[in-house]
Parts: sequence; C-alpha cells; structure tokens
Amino acid sequence: MILGLMQPYFFPYLEYFRLIASCSRWVVFDTAKFHRGTWMNRNRIISRRNPGWRYIVAPVVKGASVDSVAAARLSGEDWRATLNDRLKAYA
Repeated sequence: MILGLMQPYFFPYLEYFRLIASCSRWVVFDTAKFHRGTWMNRNRIISRRNPGWRYIVAPVVKGASVDSVAAARLSGEDWRATLNDRLKAYA
C-alpha cells in the first residue's frame, strides 16, 4: 500500500494530482498550522498579457496563522472577481 500525505494548496500544481493518483490512500493534512503568504492560499500563474508571473490569492481572515489549515476561513472580500479576471486570459 502507498500512503500519500500532503497539506492542501490553493490551485495545486499538476504534480500534486499525479501524486494523488499514484497512492492507494490519500490523506489531506489539514491539521497543520496555517501560514499566511505561503502556497496554502496563493499560487502563481504565467501571465499571458505581460512577461513573467502573476499571483492569484484567496485572502484569509487575519489571525488565521494561529490556527490549523482546517480552521482558516476566507475573508469576505470580493476576491472571486479578481481571480476570475486573472484567469480570463486562459479561457
């Protein structure tokens, strides 16, 4: 049996899904401490409009870095519109 264990990521990369597919059992490690400004709530994509990278972020309520990943909550900001705008170029 192959057991896989990783913390959740915002917009996981392709290798993450390949790892899941190669395991007999997969565990989402959401009891780990949440850290702001890490890949847990942001990721980067190649910009199609300008050279280089663009970051996409799911804003988390302040103070979440003292809690586990499972306890972190998205802020009420209208971040979905910004995310959709950044991803429009790929549609």
